[in-house]
Amino acid sequence: MKLMTFTFAALLSLAVAALGGAPGSNFIENWDLDGNETVTLAELTEKRGEVFYVFDSDENGFLNAEEYASFDDTRAADMEN
Repeated sequence: MKLMTFTFAALLSLAVAALGGAPGSNFIENWDLDGNETVTLAELTEKRGEVFYVFDSDENGFLNAEEYASFDDTRAADMEN
């Protein structure tokens, strides 16, 4: 459970960084999948899954150490920008 919570937090951090680094920056525009100017839990879950699958290179539903290192490197680079 702790790994799942950490993974969610890390994915959310990456998503925020990818959206410009500031909480709320372009959030609605990027995460509002149906265009109704609100973001639901379902939309958040779907977008979070998209971020996860970008790094799950062997498509097995898990991030192994190599995939996580790639994720961590990408997140660190995004935080620098």
